[in-house]
Amino acid sequence: MCNRHRLDTFIGRGCCIEQRQGGSTGLEPAKLMNRCLLCVCATVLVACGAVGAGAQRPSVSSSRPTVVPWIDVAAGPEPTPTPTPPPAAPPAGVPGCRSSDLRAHTGVAGAGLSHYAVQLVFTDHGGAACVLRGFPRSVRFLDASGNLVTDYPIALDDGGYITTYPNAGVELLPGVQDGGAEDRAVAGQAFLQLQTLDVLCGHATVAAVLVVLSDGGTFRFDTGFGPDLYPDCVSPTQYPPMMSSFQIPGYPAPSVESTPQPDLGVAISVSGAAHLGKTLDYTVTLTNVSGRTLAFDPCPGYTQSIKSVVVARYLLNCSAVPTLNPGESRTFAMELRVGTNGALGAGRYPLDWSIDAPFVGTQNGVDVAVSGG
Repeated sequence: MCNRHRLDTFIGRGCCIEQRQGGSTGLEPAKLMNRCLLCVCATVLVACGAVGAGAQRPSVSSSRPTVVPWIDVAAGPEPTPTPTPPPAAPPAGVPGCRSSDLRAHTGVAGAGLSHYAVQLVFTDHGGAACVLRGFPRSVRFLDASGNLVTDYPIALDDGGYITTYPNAGVELLPGVQDGGAEDRAVAGQAFLQLQTLDVLCGHATVAAVLVVLSDGGTFRFDTGFGPDLYPDCVSPTQYPPMMSSFQIPGYPAPSVESTPQPDLGVAISVSGAAHLGKTLDYTVTLTNVSGRTLAFDPCPGYTQSIKSVVVARYLLNCSAVPTLNPGESRTFAMELRVGTNGALGAGRYPLDWSIDAPFVGTQNGVDVAVSGG
């Protein structure tokens, strides 16, 4: 369209200029009117041409960035899946356990994929069944000299990489054998699970864990973990050690489940090598393959790892992409700090990326070259 202001100006100045200046044209009124009309038409064409040729039209472009920026917001523990069937509640009328009737010992422990976990097992030595439920009143760490270790905050929570599950309580039965340090808790016992990353920053080694129950009873477990003093260790404020609620031994039972249909196609793209002690920049493209609109509310986290030993969890940039329409794809920038803690050396390793439940992404990974810096 013509610019209306410029058009009016051209018409006002160009139509029958002689007449406005008070001069005589010597033309009959009808001829004068025809001349004015021709003048108007010519002026309109000139005005439109001037606007089209001389003015730059605003470009029509999407305001969405080609690549969604990465955000440095740590994600919490991975969401706890909902098992089927749910954990059974203890029988009605069974009283809570008294600390004086309980014995406790350190159960099975293990490490893998940068995680460490240990069962803290409780056995009923009283004369009747009792129930332990919820979280302990407090948990503290001690060093080998018995001094309090404050380097590591403790999160009382269920879920985590080595999953624990909320429940209504655990029934303990008298007469069950305590078991040893390599034994898992069995039916009739209850356990707390302590889990942590084995690459935590810190300057103190934990030698024992003190657990205080709701009635004030205190139990000591001689089990420990040490810090990672390398410069690229993981902050315990970002990934604190987790203590579960009391757990039911053997729950959930192993089952064969069908593979869920994916919501998202995941494509990883790496343009260069990773360097020890530096940050790897890469992208992940998510495509909605579910056939329905996906709303990222609450905002999901994601886990990224190299060789399953360099692990980091962050939140997706949901403020930039709150929803994803069916068939829509968006590309997200990613960053992963490649540590120098000895877990990796120069070589070629798998780079994996996965989104948190309830979303299901296609299994996707690529190999990335790692150099010495």
